[in-house]
Amino acid sequence: MKGTGFLKGGVVFLFALTLGVSAEGADSYKQAGTASAAFLKTSVGVRAAGMGGSYCGVPSDLATIYLNPAGLAGLNRPEVEGTMHERFVDIKQGSLALALPWSERTLGLALIYSNSGDIDGYDVNENPTGTFDATNYALAASLARKMMSNLSCGVSLKMINQKIKDDAANLGFSLDLGGLYQTSIDGLSLGFSLQNLGNKIEFYEEEDDLPLSFRVGGAYHQGALTLVSDLVKVKDSAVSLRLGGEYWFKEMVAVRGGYHLEEGIDQTGLTFGLGANLIQQDYLFQFDYAYIPYDDLDDVHRFSARIRF
Repeated sequence: MKGTGFLKGGVVFLFALTLGVSAEGADSYKQAGTASAAFLKTSVGVRAAGMGGSYCGVPSDLATIYLNPAGLAGLNRPEVEGTMHERFVDIKQGSLALALPWSERTLGLALIYSNSGDIDGYDVNENPTGTFDATNYALAASLARKMMSNLSCGVSLKMINQKIKDDAANLGFSLDLGGLYQTSIDGLSLGFSLQNLGNKIEFYEEEDDLPLSFRVGGAYHQGALTLVSDLVKVKDSAVSLRLGGEYWFKEMVAVRGGYHLEEGIDQTGLTFGLGANLIQQDYLFQFDYAYIPYDDLDDVHRFSARIRF
């Protein structure tokens, strides 16, 4: 019977991927680059990055706070995680997140930051004026709850701040909404999220919408193996398909791989990742690494460390 469940789950998962591929050809670039707070489009979850950026259907994980807050509902122990990575042209990004389970609810808090590094400045005559930087912050407060034994919902309220040199944009506020459903097929969960639903950001007397995005995906977990797939549409970007997988060896070391299918980007599409668990008494320490290669730009390396109490 268990083998039959595994086969059924695999069939459903592959069918979902087929639907995703057929939808990938939607329109794309009429609004490219028009959204503000672009740093919100880059997920900081390192485990997810190693699996192609797919995470919407994953249950019971702190990092779901960035992509589908409903996934927090399955946590039963407090967790803290910090992430960091340096992107091309010295852009640095990272986060700090906390989850506190409480009764049938879970409270989550997260701080996401991004810094451009030094940028050369010039006046109207192209004379150097020194360097400056651009900084972005988002503070998120999340609440997730199990509505039924197989259904969880979550919501995040985010406050967004952006600053370039001495000029700051107006504060932005947005909502993330998410749901997670555990199907009757053992190990198969489905999720959806709507992110960055909020006010326009005004910068230099120009207003732009936040990068509103919709994500739907699935995760199939059986033993040491996890398979994931997300279909993502961001307001000013093409529809993209994210695929990935993970395998744990004796619950100590994980190997991850994925593919990010999006037209028009110079990423190779491939992603790779590693994970390691270290148990000390009642504490679990988890370390994750992700590698995202690019064709013409510098490759990206991401790191995270988590403590589960």
